[in-house]
Parts: sequence; structure tokens; C-alpha cells
Amino acid sequence: MGNTRSRWALLAILTLLGPTSEGYRFDSHLKQMVESQWFAEALQQGAIPLGLWEVPVKKGSVTSCYGPRKLLGKFHDFHHGVDFGVPVNTPVRATAPGRVVWAGNAGCAGRSLIVKHSVGGSATAYSIYRHLKDYRAKKGQTVESGQLIALSGASGTRLLRGQKNSRRGCITAPHLHFEVRVLKPEVPAVVIEEDLVKKKGQISELLYPTNPVSFLPQIKDRCS
Repeated sequence: MGNTRSRWALLAILTLLGPTSEGYRFDSHLKQMVESQWFAEALQQGAIPLGLWEVPVKKGSVTSCYGPRKLLGKFHDFHHGVDFGVPVNTPVRATAPGRVVWAGNAGCAGRSLIVKHSVGGSATAYSIYRHLKDYRAKKGQTVESGQLIALSGASGTRLLRGQKNSRRGCITAPHLHFEVRVLKPEVPAVVIEEDLVKKKGQISELLYPTNPVSFLPQIKDRCS
């Protein structure tokens, strides 16, 4: 109970900080983290059995970890995943057995692929792979752990403000953005998959962010 109260107290304090220069509100990200704490605690207590997932790329350094990022010393945004700095055409492999529920262009996130996994009991997780060059798996396909599902790239563009036909790249260098989202058992998975179609691969608010290190302890020393 004490831990829960302290989390919400921190949330209340951060809510007063207001919006950042990029229009994000840190408190909204923290709220999602607080609400996804049920999953982290279940993992720690062994209520959700979790096998060791595979790292999606065999080579490449971790260039950005999960958590808040700063620009010029101030909070800039919240990074919901882990970035692996790899050259274009690096094989990207499924981190665990599952089913592909989305493969398509997701705007600034570029060509993306999302895989649904069962992680024990009634809990569900989704592994997300962004900025791809090409796919080696398609929507609806069942994949195995370690199976080739895509090639890494540097895709992702956004419309320039006030210019209908001008686009700008969203990333500065080729890399794989990898993240994991968890779904509360009471939310039907079909709702999430319908939402992915409507939002063209953008992540539903019903999927809570969680640190990929929970699934990939192999990279813990690179994100400590």
C-alpha cells in the first residue's frame, strides 16, 4: 500500500510540472507506468511466468534506453523502447513465439511490425519493431522465437508543419526501435488489433509501456 501511495504522490507532483517544450506531459507517461506496475509486480512475484526472450538483433550497440530523455538539460520526451544502432539490412528476429498483428507504415515510426505474445496466464504482451526497411513476415503469420521477420532500416517521415506535400525524415541514423507493451487481462485483444488498424500502427492507450529490459535481461548492463 505504501508503495502505491508513494507512486501516486509522485504522479501528483509531476502533474504540476505542466507541458514540456515538445508538448508532452511527463505525468501522462508516469500515469501509464504506474498503471502498468501490476505487470512488473506480477513478474517479480512469479505470477506471470516469463521465458527468456531473444534480443531482436545479433549485433549492434544500444544507443537509447527506456525512460525520459533530455534535450539541453530539460525533459524532452519519454522513450518507450530501446534503440539498437545497426546498419540498414540487419536481420531482425522475433524475440519470442507469437503472431504478427500489424505490418505496415506507421508514419514517423516508419515501416513497423507488431507481434502478439502470450506471457503466461491471461496476460498478453506485444513486441514492436520500428524503422524497418522491409518485412519478412506478414500480418496473421505465426512466428517462432529467433525467426527472421524483417530487415532494419531508417524509415519514418512526417509532414512539415504548414506544408501539405513536404515531408521530413524522423530519425537521424539507421537503427531498430524495439519496445514491449502489455495488455491488462480484462481488455480483449481484439480491441487492440482493431485499434491498430484504425490508427495505422500507432499504439493504443490501452497498451501500457514497460521496460524491455524486463524481457531482455541480456541487455540490462547496457541500460543501467
